[in-house]
Amino acid sequence: MTSTRASSENTDGDLFIGGMRGFWKINSHSDTFIYYQSKRILRVMALYEDAQGKLWMGHENGLARYDPATNRFKHFSKTEGYPISSVYGILGDDKK
Repeated sequence: MTSTRASSENTDGDLFIGGMRGFWKINSHSDTFIYYQSKRILRVMALYEDAQGKLWMGHENGLARYDPATNRFKHFSKTEGYPISSVYGILGDDKK
């Protein structure tokens, strides 16, 4: 495992650990782990799971959202026209 700068636990007790190009999910019930990655992610600095179960990642190239239902990443960065470079923290709210 490379150095980590972010971790988060969801309501099921699963642990997410940010890495160089994505994140590890450690399943608390089966003691297994899976690595999810995207070439556009560089050094995950923040993790946040929203109310819909999507995992948001702040990283050195912007912001990414992982949807476990579709197994896909959506990126928010300067490439997509957002005024975002590095994201070091994520704060959720209760708005839907």
